[in-house]
Amino acid sequence: MREIRQALRGLLKSPAFTLTAILTVVLGVGANTAVYAVVHAVLLQPLPFRDPQQLVQVWETHPELHNLQVSVPDYLDWKETIKSLQLAAYSFQAMDKATLSGQGDPIPVQATNASSDLFPLLGVEPVIGHWYVAADEMQKRPVALISESLWRKKFSSDPAVVGRSIRISGNLFTITGVVSQQNAFPVWADVWMPMSLIDSTTTSTRRYHPLEVVGRLHSGASVRQAEVETEKVSAELSAAYPATNGKIGAFIVPLMSSVTGAIRPALMATWIAVGLVLLIACINLAHLMLARAINRRPEIAIRLALGASQSAAFRSFLLEALLLAFTGGLLGIVIARAVLPIIERLAQGQVPRFQAVGLNPAVLTFGIVASFLVAVLFSLPSYVQVIKADLTRTVASGAARVSARESWVSTVLMSSEVALSLAIVLAAVMLLRSFALALETDPGFRTEHIVTVDTPLVDRDWNKSDALYQTRILPALLSTPGVRQAAAVNAVPMSLAPTEHSRFATRFGIVGRQFEPGRFPTAQTRWCTPNYFDLVGIPLLRGRWLTEADRNQPRYLVNEAFARRFFPDADPVREKLLLGVVSPHPTQSEIVGIVGDVREFGLTSGPDPTMYSLGISPEMQILVQTTADDPSLPTSVAKAILRANPEQAPGPVKPLSDYVSASLARQRFVLALMGAFAALAMILCGIGVYGVFSYSVTRRMREFGIRSAIGAKKSDLLRQVARECLVVVLPGLTIGAGLSGACAGFLRSLLYRVSPADPISFGVAAAALLFLCIGSVLLPASRAAKVDPATVLREQ
Repeated sequence: MREIRQALRGLLKSPAFTLTAILTVVLGVGANTAVYAVVHAVLLQPLPFRDPQQLVQVWETHPELHNLQVSVPDYLDWKETIKSLQLAAYSFQAMDKATLSGQGDPIPVQATNASSDLFPLLGVEPVIGHWYVAADEMQKRPVALISESLWRKKFSSDPAVVGRSIRISGNLFTITGVVSQQNAFPVWADVWMPMSLIDSTTTSTRRYHPLEVVGRLHSGASVRQAEVETEKVSAELSAAYPATNGKIGAFIVPLMSSVTGAIRPALMATWIAVGLVLLIACINLAHLMLARAINRRPEIAIRLALGASQSAAFRSFLLEALLLAFTGGLLGIVIARAVLPIIERLAQGQVPRFQAVGLNPAVLTFGIVASFLVAVLFSLPSYVQVIKADLTRTVASGAARVSARESWVSTVLMSSEVALSLAIVLAAVMLLRSFALALETDPGFRTEHIVTVDTPLVDRDWNKSDALYQTRILPALLSTPGVRQAAAVNAVPMSLAPTEHSRFATRFGIVGRQFEPGRFPTAQTRWCTPNYFDLVGIPLLRGRWLTEADRNQPRYLVNEAFARRFFPDADPVREKLLLGVVSPHPTQSEIVGIVGDVREFGLTSGPDPTMYSLGISPEMQILVQTTADDPSLPTSVAKAILRANPEQAPGPVKPLSDYVSASLARQRFVLALMGAFAALAMILCGIGVYGVFSYSVTRRMREFGIRSAIGAKKSDLLRQVARECLVVVLPGLTIGAGLSGACAGFLRSLLYRVSPADPISFGVAAAALLFLCIGSVLLPASRAAKVDPATVLREQ
């Protein structure tokens, strides 16, 4: 306790050193703990299911559609044939946007049709009630599971909800159980219904792919064995059904990779960056403690001369480091807790499993270990080096001098700090350039004064949908003050997720060309009202527009991407397409015009070949063009839809620009974090450079006095310090370039139109660090230039 009090007094006597050291630990540990909390919850913590390492996801694949959902007949064949996997399935997200009515105001809910063995396969139990069973599925009983969040929101956590009837899209279902929010799968679902209730026109053919399939490896089976079986069965189906399965393959990925695969590169890049920030903090702390140890060298020499042991001196250093680690680490963990909500807001729903993020024991242990790593492991070697110095000469000279070896160590540390800083700053600059180029990309449509709303109809009759939209919903909107025009389309641009790429994709042929069965090309299909193109500003390039006279007629518009790919040397207007090519009786359709390209799946995704027709279906998205930005207009739009169809539960009314912004949410998330870490790295680097050169100038005042006395000018002294800075910085920039190249692979999937070896980004990052380092030495350099030779020599 006496030694602890002595170490504490020593730190309190040097408040500048103590506060700087603690702040360094806080910044390094706080940032790392916050990011590790996210990485641990998202990437490292197992999925909340029984034996999650045995769970896989099975996808079909097509040369133009990589992650392709599975047709119902293919799934049933897999389930019967593949012996190494137990399989279950559910309909994908965009299929079942439904309306819950009869429980107060109708609300939109996300439903899914899931096989009865889905949750037993995952190994989870309901909060209350029970799962529906195979008999329910076989007999198509109207039963349903609801999510815990829906149970709490609409049913006030009433345990008597089991057995109660609810109305989903006009049909009555009996609730059998409640799914825990922690164990919900898929996580986006509010309601689970038997898979047998999927429309029979979808389940009876291999043309449609509505299912996503999960599997559990049987005991003793390996992933490789399951892959071989799945590929074999897929090849057999291709041979047996060439018209629908000719180009269809299949592959298996661990369920964990399927859930987190999209965000993994972003989180890994962020984790590496924040790890480099921790190393920079370590180097800064090493410099601080080395300088403090050198200043204390006369004190230590006297203690040793009076009989104190080296272990006692070492212990005093250790206790100081531990006190700094404890204080800085504790404050860093507090900072991390405050930062997590900010990271969640930045994520904008792009990080799966974020609800599990928190300061759990594993994260707290990481923070403690990181703080001790910074303060102890990277700092005590500097102390040891000072203790082992020639202390007899120190006592004789009465001064704490820096040896050549210590100066060399300081130079190496400083160059390393510059190299690490360059790697982080370069990554941030590349991401910034990539983001700026993405923002400059023309999406192919306008977003000003346009809002959108999902309108899944309760009545799923396609024949009634057209009349409902044309005679009630759209006129009600047009009569709303502030509305200029309204249109409907099956999917507004950028509203579909990447895994929904196949939802509105169709196979087609071209009259006059031969295609092998199952080898037909694919294109996106959009059906809409005639004024859709004018509302969103899609231009007509050749041919004519579709009019009301073309409704329900085999006439289409195609986009430029379609024309470039399939008619590179000809004008496609008046060419004939074959649709329904996998059915016994394909139909011919005429191309009447070519319109501009639209980036349907995000600013960084190229335009897909797309065909447009006129039509209305039960699930449409409405676009409303307004005369001005009016905060009350979304409410007015929702009320107009409810007036037109009281059983309708419209989705959220939001600007079309939100979809454009959401398409860059992942890049924005990584850029925000990387920018923050780059700024932190530059601050730490600037402080480090300033501290080293300030200490060096202070120690060399006598040398600068002598130089001034023999005729050196102020500019000469400034240039000398600047040259010494360059000797440290330039090797660091060179090493940093190599380090950045080694880390570039983690950024490749996050960059758009920017190469990981982009020279402009490197030039900007290197110049920023160079100016930072030069600026950091200007103050100590100017102090050296202003030295009074007579005063310094008298003091010496």
